[in-house]
Amino acid sequence: MTWLKRAACRGLPAHWWYPPSPITTEATVNLRKAKQLCAGCEVRVECLEAGMTEEYGVWGGLSPKHRRKLRKEAS
Repeated sequence: MTWLKRAACRGLPAHWWYPPSPITTEATVNLRKAKQLCAGCEVRVECLEAGMTEEYGVWGGLSPKHRRKLRKEAS
């Protein structure tokens, strides 16, 4: 995954993309920051492709719920 070297999230706290359960107010704020960062990332498409089968975390700016919806629509 050479695209990881160019990811905007490189070096940032992983918990922004992998919130605890149940989600706290702080986690909600962190998720918002993560998604904003993803929105401008040059490797967002590659990240989303890599994360389409992942059940946890934000990948390519999308939550697990949104990725499940995309998979369902694609089938």
